Amino acid sequence: MAATVDSMQCFPGLCGVLSGSATGLEIDEIEEDVAAEQETIIEPGAGLKTANTGVTDGTDAEYKRLMNSCVSFAIRIRLLGPDEEFFSKRPRADAPLVIVAWIMNACDSINLDGTTKLCSQERGTYGHAQKMRASMTYGFGKLKGLGNMPWHESDVGATMVGNPSISVEVSSFMCSLRRRKVQAGEVANSARAITSEILLKLYHHNRLPENWTVQPYQPGERKPAGGSRTSDSLDNWGGGRVRRLLHAAYTVAFLCMLRFDEVLKIQVHDLRVANNQVVLYLPFRKTHQNGGLCSICI
Repeated sequence: MAATVDSMQCFPGLCGVLSGSATGLEIDEIEEDVAAEQETIIEPGAGLKTANTGVTDGTDAEYKRLMNSCVSFAIRIRLLGPDEEFFSKRPRADAPLVIVAWIMNACDSINLDGTTKLCSQERGTYGHAQKMRASMTYGFGKLKGLGNMPWHESDVGATMVGNPSISVEVSSFMCSLRRRKVQAGEVANSARAITSEILLKLYHHNRLPENWTVQPYQPGERKPAGGSRTSDSLDNWGGGRVRRLLHAAYTVAFLCMLRFDEVLKIQVHDLRVANNQVVLYLPFRKTHQNGGLCSICI
């Protein structure tokens, strides 16, 4: 195997973004990120069009292009030997650092040597950084069969096992990168982000009589495969009951700061009405340090 450089010693910028103790809130954020990244790996048997990979052919091709880009980058800066395999069933111990270095070089305001990039220097958005990270999770998790097991030290021997993209190192960097992007004025909204203004617009739109009134059931017409969607079909996606249910879910997610996979786990018995208040009991909150129930008054 070709000799490579020590990434932490030769790249002080990389060491800088990964060093330092995290606060309690930052630890919760990192744990949330690790858990969310685990959920991006869809297990077989989910009824997907491409059950073997869980993604479309176009996404598969784009992820593989990014994987090749990562390998070329690692070889160029001597983090990887020319004949060395990076994506494997037994990843090297410093695989998370290689991933961080690759994303950092493309998207961060800090260079690998610790200097600040010039304003004129092109850098990727936070959204692109997420896409780069997703390609790593996919490459190790799906293509190499490592699944969504977080990166950790094996109980047998001092070896690292799991998916290196689902690691504390990568999640810590992604969280810190997001903070730097926000401080720099870049809007780093995810596809699931929502604001109170959007909720208000949804409320008024759903309260329109044609949307809010519960109509008798009428079988709809299915469009042929490959048929185009018109503006009328986009408006006829749900009746009064569906709109009530979804708006309640969006509101609960917003007020309680829940991920949507957590909202979907809420059952009727988790909601209780007392003293003109609705109390939501969450037995599954991942970051609740002491376990047990977490109650929220809505």
